Amino acid sequence: MQRTLDWDWGGAEGAYRRALAANPNNEAACRYYSVFLAARGRSEAPAMAERACVLDPLCLVVNTAAASVHYLRGDYAAAIHRHRHTLGMEPGFVPAHRGLAACLVQLGRYEEAVHVLTTLPESRLDPVSKAWLGHALAAYGNKAAATAIASALLSASECRFVPAYHLALLYAGLEDLSAAFTQLNRACEARDPSLDTMAVEPRFRILRGDPRYVAVLDRLKLGRPVLA
Repeated sequence: MQRTLDWDWGGAEGAYRRALAANPNNEAACRYYSVFLAARGRSEAPAMAERACVLDPLCLVVNTAAASVHYLRGDYAAAIHRHRHTLGMEPGFVPAHRGLAACLVQLGRYEEAVHVLTTLPESRLDPVSKAWLGHALAAYGNKAAATAIASALLSASECRFVPAYHLALLYAGLEDLSAAFTQLNRACEARDPSLDTMAVEPRFRILRGDPRYVAVLDRLKLGRPVLA
């Protein structure tokens, strides 16, 4: 609640620390805290993520979270290694497909990124996966296909939940900044937990020079890290 609803980041960190003091072997506490640390650019994040993997090495969610920590810190090689390890355990695990594609986009390997997501059956492409595919397509230069996905997701949002945060990622890929900020503000209204990572999400790099980006960070009570 402190983290996702109140945006009380200091209170949330205190709660994580208390949980780990009470039980240092709590995998969930290590996992969530590692992502929390990575979202703030903290150097101890990878060690905490790897600790979670040691505690539950066969858990797909734990391994994907560790990969996300590396991704948010810009260590795409380590993130790709962890995602591929996860897919080695379960080739159809959708979050690992998404995360792997996001890493490949950052490395300019756009065709591979699109392939990673389009090889999933259509039935497995949930709104988040479609939004991430749209971002990858836009980065690859296929803005027509990305725009079609955005339009379809907006239409679908009238009858099912489509997370605004992930629509913002798609619009950032399309370089439609106004639409991206509209969706980020919608995400704020919905208290989307993904907003926690906004300040270090590389796919939002294009937004960082815009005053509206600072306004959203201020709304979230997030700091303004100096990022590459």
